[in-house]
Amino acid sequence: MLNQNIDEATNATDSLAQKYPENADVLKLQGQLYLRTQQADKAAEVYERYLALYPEDTQIVFVLAKLLVDNGKITQAEPYIDQLLAINQDNALLNQLKSVVSAAKNEHEN
Repeated sequence: MLNQNIDEATNATDSLAQKYPENADVLKLQGQLYLRTQQADKAAEVYERYLALYPEDTQIVFVLAKLLVDNGKITQAEPYIDQLLAINQDNALLNQLKSVVSAAKNEHEN
């Protein structure tokens, strides 16, 4: 039942996103629903589209950075992490994400 409701919500949100492609609330909801239904690539695409329109939303920058790191897309995640670290270089979670990126890059180079 819950999965059916989430699928219906995802379909409805997809329709709204087609009608209102620049609506912040619709895009954020669409990204959240894709995350909920384990469609990480689609969620990342939506969040990237959202950030093209609303680049100052650091919460979504963080969500996207973590999503990309969690899905092994280190190269894509790094600019977002660097953007956030420029704002708050002492944030432990951001520094942890940066460490993951650095480790992955070093592992790839070796």
